Amino acid sequence: MATTEYLKDSNEHLLFLLPGQSLSPRAFWDFKTPENTTHSQYFLESGIDVILFDPVGYGDSRGILNGLSFRDKQAEQLINVVEYLEQRYSKIYLHGFCSTYHLPLIVANKKSVAGLLLLSPYLLGLTGDEFNQTFNNLRRKL
Repeated sequence: MATTEYLKDSNEHLLFLLPGQSLSPRAFWDFKTPENTTHSQYFLESGIDVILFDPVGYGDSRGILNGLSFRDKQAEQLINVVEYLEQRYSKIYLHGFCSTYHLPLIVANKKSVAGLLLLSPYLLGLTGDEFNQTFNNLRRKL
């Protein structure tokens, strides 16, 4: 697994941003906006630490997971990190996107977290243009 972390000592909340569409979370949350900042920096300045999390098989991580249980193995990686950090943060949130929307569900079944943010065309039952329109509307509201 691999992480990019945006942390401030004073922050008490943590948001895990997972990959989606086989792309690292950096592709969605760590690019410069027209305001010359990133979404990760926005969360950080709003009092929420951010971890861009690549389980094995995604982004900057090393290794490959094979077999039918790779999703459970990816969830176990996230559970291990949540367990390690849960004493540091009063609230931990998990964001699953597209191909990783299931990971927060698996983790929340085994660990207590403050909230889940799930966004996926599979979850919403949307395809193509419907999904793009819904996603863009949600981004405007943030």
